[in-house]
Amino acid sequence: MAGEKIRKLAASLGAEVCGIAGTDRFIEAPEGFRPTDILPGAKSVVVYGRQFPKSLFAASSNAPYTLFRNKLIDIVDHISIRLSAEMEKEGFMTVPVPSSEPYEYWNPTLRHGRGILSLKHAAQLAGLGFIGKNTLLINGKYGNRLWLGAVISDAP
Repeated sequence: MAGEKIRKLAASLGAEVCGIAGTDRFIEAPEGFRPTDILPGAKSVVVYGRQFPKSLFAASSNAPYTLFRNKLIDIVDHISIRLSAEMEKEGFMTVPVPSSEPYEYWNPTLRHGRGILSLKHAAQLAGLGFIGKNTLLINGKYGNRLWLGAVISDAP
């Protein structure tokens, strides 16, 4: 399955941005959190995002943002599941990466969780933006208003 076909499929499922990074780019990732640690034989990570509308940040209440974020988590995870299923139909192994909890690692002292793969680092490696001083992914079109999802695959 060619990269452009995967990007078009992700867009048809609702992704507004999509990039692909080879697993060789994850050499700096902590051991245990590399794509090949999650799926032995993995060759690529498909990373995509959906935006938060700007208007949410103008609201006087946090309730609309929270509603949208909670629904967006479901939408992004649904895209991962559908993308995984379609890629598997093409004969590839795939693992959808949860866009939110559950955490694979939890530090109770720092009260900090870590998923199976850093989505913002994967997005940077896939060309979707850069990590700013605020530690958020900054995308050229959407700024830091993206919720990210990913699929790890053995597709080249």
